[in-house]
Amino acid sequence: MTPRKKKTERAAEEARLAEKTGRTLDEWIELVCIHGPRGRLARVDWLKREHVLGRFQALLVADAAEEAGPPGGPAADDPASLVDAQYAGGRAGLRPIYASILARALKLGPDVAVRPARDYVTLVRNRQFAAVQPASTCECVELGLALGEASRSRRLVPAICFAAGSRFTHVVTLETLRCVDSEVAGWLQEAYDLDT
Repeated sequence: MTPRKKKTERAAEEARLAEKTGRTLDEWIELVCIHGPRGRLARVDWLKREHVLGRFQALLVADAAEEAGPPGGPAADDPASLVDAQYAGGRAGLRPIYASILARALKLGPDVAVRPARDYVTLVRNRQFAAVQPASTCECVELGLALGEASRSRRLVPAICFAAGSRFTHVVTLETLRCVDSEVAGWLQEAYDLDT
């Protein structure tokens, strides 16, 4: 098989994985590196058992995670360190905005899981329904939401290049704690409800 054909087949496999599971390969890699066991076979078994992936998909994810190696920066075993690193230095003033979003999200239901990654934190019910990330400008927090064709507002814009992944359809920029208002709470509720 030629390298070009291999690359094309890999891209098709990644697209099928994202379509079937709602997570991109990069999102699966982060999940495995942060929450999964070490070692290829242990990861394959864990993905099949805990996330109901088929053997082929589990192998794809486990192999890609092995290729990626351990994530850089804070210890992958410590989600709190990942969040601390996101809001360090010039971004420290944004931490209360993140905390307010998180508090509202956790009130949505007992099935909300918080999954920190290196650059953002995803909120998961069955799939990711929201993600919080400090903007690279250090001036605001971006909240990505999986709303489909739902809500419209001048504050809510299409998520064209949102770093946390293609699952998110809209982004709202939050510059102050007051921006985390009832409208934002409504969008979080809507995204949560759509993820049934």
